[in-house]
Amino acid sequence: MRDFGNLLFEESVEQSTIISVSDINARIARMFDDEPDFAGISVMGEVADLRRYGSGHWYFTLKDDRSQLKAVMFRSATAKQAALGFIPENGLLVVAYGDIRVYEPNGVYQIVAQSLAPAGEGAKYAAFLRLKDKLLKEGLLDQARKKPLPPFIKDIVLITSPSSAAARDFIKISKARWQGIRITIVPATMQGATAPASVTEALDAASRLREADVVVIARGGGSSEDLWCFNDEGLARAIAAMERPVVTGIGHEVDFTIADFVADVRASTPSNAAELLVPDASAIAGAIGSVAGRLTGRLTEIAAAKRALLESMVSRGPLARPMDMVDLRRQAVDDMESLIRSAARRHVFEAGSRLKALEASVMALNPASVLDRGYSVCALPDGTVVRSYSQAPSGARVEVRLKHGTLGCEVVKSGE
Repeated sequence: MRDFGNLLFEESVEQSTIISVSDINARIARMFDDEPDFAGISVMGEVADLRRYGSGHWYFTLKDDRSQLKAVMFRSATAKQAALGFIPENGLLVVAYGDIRVYEPNGVYQIVAQSLAPAGEGAKYAAFLRLKDKLLKEGLLDQARKKPLPPFIKDIVLITSPSSAAARDFIKISKARWQGIRITIVPATMQGATAPASVTEALDAASRLREADVVVIARGGGSSEDLWCFNDEGLARAIAAMERPVVTGIGHEVDFTIADFVADVRASTPSNAAELLVPDASAIAGAIGSVAGRLTGRLTEIAAAKRALLESMVSRGPLARPMDMVDLRRQAVDDMESLIRSAARRHVFEAGSRLKALEASVMALNPASVLDRGYSVCALPDGTVVRSYSQAPSGARVEVRLKHGTLGCEVVKSGE
């Protein structure tokens, strides 16, 4: 007996035509194509989730308080848009001109925008710009006030959700680059209305960890709404007040928040923050090996040059015949001895000559020498030498000393 429910299903199938999902999406697409109200339409909304691809296409969402509409702008249109000088950003209120079409593979309808024009800044984006301008005027965004990173980082405080992909990626990349890196996670809420206060409290806790070299605020990608908590003024001021350098790795490369502008260093992603901060052990080892190789090579070159110089000196210079140096010194000693002997003889001869001259002078003054020449010396009895006749008047007794002996005499006549 056939099941009654199956029987009804079979009868309903027989009465209708079965079509595929692709067929139904194609029919809907044709309905949009044939609807004149969906062609050349202008739609106003706030730009969200903007993604720019290398292909040149832009994908984003237009939204208002109640609804959202997917949007795409292909490369031919984005090139013209860029030439006009108006590039959309998340949070901007724009008017998109284009056609409503169905993207059949996903069954999603969207506006294929041909041009965009500003319709006035969205409330959030306007607040973002006002806060950025305020902090800029206060100098909190100045590069001069930002703290440099330490040359070698050993201890990192990571403010993030401990269970997030951002935390896992940061720790994985850091440990792969340097096993000895120390990472202290300070948990914080990274999305929603409570996030600014939570991250500020985490910063306060991080400031009490005295061994920390740097503080990292990491949060993975998300929509502009997900990241909006990092545009909080109180959080920005807390980051600027930190004594240690603060690095932000928030969202994707195209995402910028007030926290990024105030931070000392902005990384494009949490992974990029790890790459910026943690030294690469393999790269350092390679650099050391390269330096060691160059140093060894240079020392080898110097040693070879010195060895060649020494060998040249040994083969051609005095070192080739070391006894020659001894012989030269011996000859010099002989020459010196000859000079000394000659000088000594000359000195003795000259001294002898001077001595003879002195002897002759002395002998010339010797009274005995006078007597030898036939002269005599007349003296009074008391020994006074008579030099004048007045000393020996007539009748005086005198003694005349001769070369051989003396004569006792009496003066017979005295006068001139």
